[in-house]
Amino acid sequence: IYSFESREQVEEYFRYVYEKNKNIYFYVTDDSAVDFEAGAIKGEIATEGVTAPVINSATGSVEESFADSFTGTNTQNGADEGDMIKTDGRYLYIVSYINTVSYVKIVDTKDMKLLCEIPYDNAEGYNLSNEIYVKDDRLVVLYNKLDYLKNNVYGGFICYDYYGGDGETLADIYDISDRSKPEKLFTVSQSGSIVSTRMIGNVLYTVTRYTDFPDAEGDDFYCVPEVNGSTVDCKQIIHFDEENASTYTVITATDITDEKAERGNLSILTNSTGMYCSEENLYLARNTYNNSGDKTVLTKISLNGTEIKCEASGEVSGDGS
Repeated sequence: IYSFESREQVEEYFRYVYEKNKNIYFYVTDDSAVDFEAGAIKGEIATEGVTAPVINSATGSVEESFADSFTGTNTQNGADEGDMIKTDGRYLYIVSYINTVSYVKIVDTKDMKLLCEIPYDNAEGYNLSNEIYVKDDRLVVLYNKLDYLKNNVYGGFICYDYYGGDGETLADIYDISDRSKPEKLFTVSQSGSIVSTRMIGNVLYTVTRYTDFPDAEGDDFYCVPEVNGSTVDCKQIIHFDEENASTYTVITATDITDEKAERGNLSILTNSTGMYCSEENLYLARNTYNNSGDKTVLTKISLNGTEIKCEASGEVSGDGS
């Protein structure tokens, strides 16, 4: 496990990736290449793991008579998984779609009355992820905000007015003490599209996939994701001595009960396609191939509240899909 030590190392890494792949991405014919010395961009070996930095992030209860009379959804090994329908024993929280608008609806199961609808307009680029969470008097709604692209080159073709790319993943945290009038408390965001999410206690863990690449002119090689509107610290970007990775797995940890609480984030140069989570660890998986055949690469991330740390990476033979 390596971490970058400077902006220059990140730029040198992506300059090498650009030169190696530009004929694939941009149909250019310049055969010039940069000298790549692996040690120059590896940085230091993170022998004790790389810990997510601190960037900066009301509780209530449902009626006790209902509290023990229902089962949760998709809760495994102490980690709650997002779903498009949640319940706290009294109320239903439902993601629904009507024409070009998506809604999160809250229904009182006592009389099946619709208490409110929270709209998200697809025409404005909002795309609900079908992952919501309910924790006491907090509602978490996850969605993507797609990039609006214009005059961008993709595969040698110019695309106009095109929604696409990895976009941005956001989570709105609502106070639902009054189920008929949810109040948005704050929003957290990070680059990329959702791989998966988990909730452990009051902490939301969001994992996204984000691909960045120098533009067609190749004049900007500082390709890094953003978390909560700020570019991540290059020292919190880690990689595994791979010479061709341009896709990040971005992991954040947010305490949904306190907007001002510490938040952790970590960016890993690897294209994660699967995820497993327990109360203490998160495991990322991706498939790769070399001369000896298919492999599955596993990465272990330790979880301790909003502290997240990359502990180890290894591989096993075979396709993990």
